[in-house]
Amino acid sequence: MNQNDALTALFTRLSEISSLPGVALRITEVVNQERSGAQDVLEAVATDPALAARILRTVNSSQYGLRNAVGDLKSAISLLGFREVRNLAITAFVSDLFRNGKGYRNYDRQALWEHMVTVATTARALARSLSFSLTAEDEAYLAGLLHDVGFVLIDQQLHQHFRAVLDEVEETGQATDKVERQVLSFDHCQLGVFVARRWKFPEPICDAIEFHHRPESYDGPHRNLLHLVCVANYLATTGGCPSLGVANLAAPSESVYAGLSITRSQAQDVWHDVAMQRGLTQMA
Repeated sequence: MNQNDALTALFTRLSEISSLPGVALRITEVVNQERSGAQDVLEAVATDPALAARILRTVNSSQYGLRNAVGDLKSAISLLGFREVRNLAITAFVSDLFRNGKGYRNYDRQALWEHMVTVATTARALARSLSFSLTAEDEAYLAGLLHDVGFVLIDQQLHQHFRAVLDEVEETGQATDKVERQVLSFDHCQLGVFVARRWKFPEPICDAIEFHHRPESYDGPHRNLLHLVCVANYLATTGGCPSLGVANLAAPSESVYAGLSITRSQAQDVWHDVAMQRGLTQMA
């Protein structure tokens, strides 16, 4: 068995262990289909009472500022939009992956979750500041949320090897993906995109997961989304919310900012607002 076959076998085993729940998979499939309607999403959501309650709680939160409470699930789905319902379903699932787990050195699994949510929030805020569409905002949130999902799978299933990665990162300050390839022969981006495709996530999300540490290698059609995640990841990491407890991420190139038609200063202004909302005191 060659290295590629061995990695495929390993990735397949890890993705099967952490399989996407049926309801989240069904919602993802429905959202990916252009002809889907609110009734299709409703039928998928209705099989999961906890998710249904989360949707109603979200649409009735102060964020949406509705005058009258919404008690009808179908209306709530229509108000939120299909992609936001999908994001809620996936967020609930991914958050469950972070339960339990012991920290090591500067790493803490809950802090990794906080990093991923912060990157998601920042990517969406950047998209909004650039007047991107609501669809683009929703995709930016999901891509940011999932960009480091490979880390928690490695932590869960290859914990001793993960500790070796953390040792090397903290002792040498090298880029994390480089250290992963030295220790594991693969990195969290490669594992993350493999699992994301098994979970049938949209191609733009998969591209952002795969290339968020090397945007210069990407020549596909989803550059805006990838660049949003790269900038958001850097802002969160240098702003006091790193993924593994170490701020060892190189700054995005000028071409990344230019691709978004945003300056570093403008991006930092967006980060300042996000950091204030999330109670982070360090600024990028």
